[in-house]
Amino acid sequence: MNLNSLEKEKIEATKIRIIKCCEIGEILGAKIVVFHPGYYTNGGKTEENKEQTYITIKDGINDMLRLINKKNWKIKIAPETMGKVNVFGSIYEISRLIKETGCSFCIDFAHILAREKKIEYQKIELLFPQKDWHVHFSGIIYGEKGEKSHRTTEKQEWRELLKNLPKDKEIRIINESPTMIDDSIEGLKILREIQ
Repeated sequence: MNLNSLEKEKIEATKIRIIKCCEIGEILGAKIVVFHPGYYTNGGKTEENKEQTYITIKDGINDMLRLINKKNWKIKIAPETMGKVNVFGSIYEISRLIKETGCSFCIDFAHILAREKKIEYQKIELLFPQKDWHVHFSGIIYGEKGEKSHRTTEKQEWRELLKNLPKDKEIRIINESPTMIDDSIEGLKILREIQ
């Protein structure tokens, strides 16, 4: 998946895959298709690289939105915040895409922590004022460049997230750890404790 590939065929193949997911999701009654938008040109070493990457990804999203609207589908496409610094998908980039295309979004708090080294909940709330949030969350093993892999979510990580999420929004949380069912049960228990 890369809406910013140097090979046009790969960009088109990425759009086809996302649209196919939307087609199947529409039949199944899914609300959202989450995807990784792509990689920076030349690793995003300059602001010019990052801006060109943004424009290319934005164009790809607009192409897909036109097709979704033409087919009268209700499903939404959602680029995800990403956990590696050399990958497109900072909170600022995803927030800007929403404003400029009307697409939906996925806030991955574990990715944000991996990329930014901290989570500034108030800043995220300002960047994403929408009432409906789709959220991914899990424990993460970190490396020098951000996320390495997912791990079981610790209780303290759940408490931190649930305590700081805004209370005036509709929020779906998808846990992506290797032990997602147990993690989700633990998260629900903690939510009941702190409410």
